[in-house]
Amino acid sequence: MQRKTFLKLALGAALSLQISFAQAAPDEFRFAVMGDWGKPLSETQPELASPGQKQVAEALARYAEAHKADSPLQFVALVGDNFYENGVTGVDDPQWQNKFENLYDPIRLPMPFIAVLGNHDWRTNPAAEIAYAGTRGALGQKTRWQMDGFYFKRSFWLPNQAAPTPPLADFFFIDTDLWNYETKKLADAQLAWLTEGLKNSKANWQFVVCHHPLFTDGAHAPDAELKKLRDILGPLFTKYGVDAMLAGHDHNLQDVINPAHPTKVIISGGGAEFRPRLTNDFGPYFYSSRGFAGIVLTPSEMHGEFINDSGQSLHSWTLKPIAPAP
Repeated sequence: MQRKTFLKLALGAALSLQISFAQAAPDEFRFAVMGDWGKPLSETQPELASPGQKQVAEALARYAEAHKADSPLQFVALVGDNFYENGVTGVDDPQWQNKFENLYDPIRLPMPFIAVLGNHDWRTNPAAEIAYAGTRGALGQKTRWQMDGFYFKRSFWLPNQAAPTPPLADFFFIDTDLWNYETKKLADAQLAWLTEGLKNSKANWQFVVCHHPLFTDGAHAPDAELKKLRDILGPLFTKYGVDAMLAGHDHNLQDVINPAHPTKVIISGGGAEFRPRLTNDFGPYFYSSRGFAGIVLTPSEMHGEFINDSGQSLHSWTLKPIAPAP
């Protein structure tokens, strides 16, 4: 990646955008979380989607349709490892159409898909996933794919509110791989940006959206890179009262229970396949299943659930906002 392109993309990272949404219930805001989804059909047909990915895409579309009249799905957060096995080669890679634009039905799922990068996305050309935002997608319309940079912020209001009132929620989309690759300058800039953003947030809710979780009972539980993230992000989350971390990386659905850390960790990495449990450290809410998380926010509560690839609700939770440490 050329230095000029790399820095240009990084400079655009601090955008905070308010976008228009479908008409929704005035006192709630619904979104979904899905990761680790772009699995290939086979080694010989890596540009085509797997049956598992198609099943989850259909379940997501049914979920959106079920709530269209009363509480529409406003966006889908994509928590990385978007294209397996090696990311995309560029904005013209056939995976864009086969695994994203045409797979997630643009009629039934017209909302933005707001994405971060995962480790598989870094294997070839991570900048291409940032560059793809703003191109033409399915049906000749502007793509639903949104990624403002390696890290960026989005602020959201209830349907009956708008700026200059404080947002309902601030979402900090970050790239956890910046701490794993030789990108120290950009990683340091990301950390400074995140610290300042959390410090100044006036929203009811603060979310960090990324690929790697702080804690997991999945296959990645022993990974040193997660220990590094706990050291870097754990104290920051506690200090500024981050309500939830939305992540993937492990291919399952987990509501992590860790009383020592107030930030809720939700792992939604079942976008195409599932893997078994490895450890038993973080509570009973571990599901070896394909699927996604559906979340509804009000100013005072979060209501979340895991939906599997058959449309079945596996687990639900309710959370109240946490206050930053004094």
